[in-house]
Amino acid sequence: MTYERSFTRETAPAWLDLTANIAGFAAAARGEAFSWCDLGCGQGVTAAALAAVHPLGDFHGVDALADHVLHARRLALAAGLTNVAFHEADFRAANELRLPLFDYIVAHGVYTWVGPSARRDLRDFVDRQLKPGGLFFVSYNALPGRAADLPFQRLVRMAGERGSGGSVDRVTKALSFAGRLLALGAPALAASPMARDMCGGHSHGAHYLAHELMAADWQPAGVAEIRADLAEIGLCAAGSAILMDNFDRYMLGKRARRVVAAIGEADLREAVRDLLINRSFRRDVFIRSGRELERRENGNRLLDHVFALGVPTAAPRFRLDTPAGIVKFDNPVARSLVRSLRDGPSRLADLRTGDTSRRDLLANAMILAAAGAIMPAGRGGIDVAAFNREILARLDGPDEARVIALPSGCAVRVPRDVLLHLREGVPLRGKQAAAWTAFLHAHAL
Repeated sequence: MTYERSFTRETAPAWLDLTANIAGFAAAARGEAFSWCDLGCGQGVTAAALAAVHPLGDFHGVDALADHVLHARRLALAAGLTNVAFHEADFRAANELRLPLFDYIVAHGVYTWVGPSARRDLRDFVDRQLKPGGLFFVSYNALPGRAADLPFQRLVRMAGERGSGGSVDRVTKALSFAGRLLALGAPALAASPMARDMCGGHSHGAHYLAHELMAADWQPAGVAEIRADLAEIGLCAAGSAILMDNFDRYMLGKRARRVVAAIGEADLREAVRDLLINRSFRRDVFIRSGRELERRENGNRLLDHVFALGVPTAAPRFRLDTPAGIVKFDNPVARSLVRSLRDGPSRLADLRTGDTSRRDLLANAMILAAAGAIMPAGRGGIDVAAFNREILARLDGPDEARVIALPSGCAVRVPRDVLLHLREGVPLRGKQAAAWTAFLHAHAL
């Protein structure tokens, strides 16, 4: 079954570097000529978009589905990208490919959808190909939060396997069947967040649903299990690409923080933390031979990161709803940071004013990044016109991908009306019109 054409921003090099630095690790000094690989790259949109904004980087995508690789190669060719290659191979065959060593390897939405043999082959690839100091991103369905969804997924897969037609038709009929059982009050389905979402007025595409629910090896995993798997190949945990997750004060109440802080062993501490949060999905970053930084050096590295506006908002709320409660950060430093970035991306250190302490600058930048108001970016001035022209040409066609590359060295998912605005000058309307206009201006589009 083919997967949707989507972009995963957390796999961007700048995002991964920031994650490692927040966790206190020194990511390798990569410069602009780094190497990056996506295992299970799907339709190749993420790899192509990142290749477009990092013209000196060397990008590779690996996927077992011929249709995925064909789409990815056509996208790269049409966008004039010469620094990305796509390989049709499962994880075992990928170990036989002649590829460079990588600064970054990412595996989004793959690890808990495949069986033990494929997981082992994936780990073998990472072990073979990741450089010392390199970062590995892996996202996965997590326990305990996904435990309640197991009966629902098993039911949909079982009903779908007995249906007729393609994977999309079969999952659609299976979901309809599950919806009728949910309406009857089946307790196991009523307890499933996925059942309540996917049997109702969900916004998921049919191909996403087929991928998510019809996988024979769909098996959520606990964080300690994943860490043990990767420790076997010499990788250690280096933070969460969901930036807010790296700060206990945003995720846990005071009493819970005291309980967690008293646990000496790191993996047990993280497993207990997930129990308290009821974590259902993780986006973890691991590092090979990572050097832990002293507090001062780590602060210096954080100040050296380039940030850009992260969301289209005309009037940021300067508050964040977290599992620990509402966090407010409406203060002059936070407002100054957002206001400055409306003129374009900048190094954090260059945004420091004379009366702003280093501590306040870092604290506000981190909460703004955790809230999504700002995001890590790359060097500016990248020519992304060819890639964006190809994306706009695909609008409303079978290969539509709702993403745009930004000259600041990153890319973002965008609504259809924004793509129409960029392609045809159709005026933006509604509450977000002014916000998107300001966002596009800040990113020189």
